[in-house]
Amino acid sequence: MARPQSLSKRKNKPQICFSDAELATAEQNARDARMTFSEYGRFLMAGVRPRRLKATEAQEIQLKALSAIQEISGALDRLKSRLPDDILRELSAVVKSAGQKINKGL
Repeated sequence: MARPQSLSKRKNKPQICFSDAELATAEQNARDARMTFSEYGRFLMAGVRPRRLKATEAQEIQLKALSAIQEISGALDRLKSRLPDDILRELSAVVKSAGQKINKGL
């Protein structure tokens, strides 16, 4: 999902010099804060809060699982004419249940 467009375009790119250690620390701090490096810098220097935090690893896995369930559901829709109704209903119920469990966080 794409991020929403900012009302004012960010076109200014100040240059900041870091030592290797400082850069590594700043990048790690940004990851710990679940922000991109750029968002983290704006947050600290200009007090601008990100619109949403980066997804955690668990959230990324959950989003990928939901996407896979949606693909399976689409495939079942395409197979409607080829499968008996009772099998289709059972498969659809299993896919729906799996999607609900993933959506609730497993």
